[in-house]
Amino acid sequence: MKQLYDITRKLAGKYKRTDRPTKDKNGNVLTSDEDQLKRWREHFEELLNRPPPQNPPDITPAEEVLQINCERPSKAEIEKVIHHMKRGKASGLDKIPAEAIKADIDNIIYSGRYGSKKKYQLNGKKGTS
Repeated sequence: MKQLYDITRKLAGKYKRTDRPTKDKNGNVLTSDEDQLKRWREHFEELLNRPPPQNPPDITPAEEVLQINCERPSKAEIEKVIHHMKRGKASGLDKIPAEAIKADIDNIIYSGRYGSKKKYQLNGKKGTS
């Protein structure tokens, strides 16, 4: 499917090549995929395997404790948020589309499941918790 899309864009004159050549440390272009993968591995090994800093930063603790409301949201707050959800987009980690939530808004609000720690799938079966 991606290949079809790329060909269509080329024929339409709107093609932009997205892959860029990888260069070695001396600035020479690497042509083979194997050489490019080796260079990426080398780059990230250098980046991630550094020694710890000699002088760690001195971070002072916060002076005041912030007042954060940790209570369950009210039904009015939940309704307001659900009505403002964009269509065609999944709103969170559960990947439930906005249309599915809006279609059954009353059950979601009044069942008490929305905002709890348990995860539910679209068909109502309990998922992982």
